[in-house]
Amino acid sequence: VVVVMVVWGWKISFCGMLVLVLVEALLMMLLMVLRGRWLLEILMVMMVVVVVVVVVVVVLVVLVVLMVVLVLARRLRLCLRLVVVVVVVVVVVVVFLLSLLLLLLPLCCCSHCCCC
Repeated sequence: VVVVMVVWGWKISFCGMLVLVLVEALLMMLLMVLRGRWLLEILMVMMVVVVVVVVVVVVLVVLVVLMVVLVLARRLRLCLRLVVVVVVVVVVVVVFLLSLLLLLLPLCCCSHCCCC
């Protein structure tokens, strides 16, 4: 059941991110063609939506992984404190790298687009 939930959640999050990236790419092409100021605002709103979706997906994946790890730790009789510390450290590193990526993403987009 847990494996099915993880695979199902991964497919939904992957498809959702793919759709958001495609919509954002379409808006970027429209922005380059029309060079409208309102399209830039729509693009910024879409970037905020992408950030929110990424954060929600990361939180959900972390919760599912934490549940799976705790279940496996109990079955294998591992030290739960050590397992929780390792999972928390991995989550903090992943969130830090993701936030760094999301901070650098607008800089990369604006360097290619002359309207920024």
